Amino acid sequence: MKPPLLRAAKANERRWRTQCPPATAALRSWLREAGSLSRRLAMTAPGFHVRVLGERRCRPLPGETRALGQPARLWLWERDVLLCSHDQAFVYAHTVSRSAARDAAWPLLRHLGGRPLGHLLFEVPGVRRSALVFRRLRVGEALHQRITIALGLPLPPLWVRRSLFALRGRRLLVSEVFLPAMTTLAPNADPRER
Repeated sequence: MKPPLLRAAKANERRWRTQCPPATAALRSWLREAGSLSRRLAMTAPGFHVRVLGERRCRPLPGETRALGQPARLWLWERDVLLCSHDQAFVYAHTVSRSAARDAAWPLLRHLGGRPLGHLLFEVPGVRRSALVFRRLRVGEALHQRITIALGLPLPPLWVRRSLFALRGRRLLVSEVFLPAMTTLAPNADPRER
């Protein structure tokens, strides 16, 4: 019989879809954003800023090492942030990589601080991004619980998108969870549609 963590990881992996989910028009526009989500938010939401919740060495959440193509027992480095406008959080961003990747292929991550990771990833030459995948993050899942604790309020199931960024053989897995406030941004908040 498979251990519970392995079963959870495989179940999570099966839920990811390559097609954009049937969300509202406003949310679909954000979910499909091919460029930097943080840059688009900065252009759209007055008072945009990144609130760093933590950066640390950690054990992976279910499915993360598999997505990174790494052994399951590997320690990872993670960064959790909220993308906000004034006091309103719109996105919870969760980034993981092999601990060594932070120093080797991604040296700028050591000094990122409150700057958006998305700005960096789309500016560094040679960075490649995988296709986006999407799924519904259920209440009770580890990442959902983490977000609920960070915000201090109960949350419904949330849409999440994920992609891999690669540079010189090192990978970053970026998951962006869309918080309920995202539905308050109009569908025409996409600056390319103005």
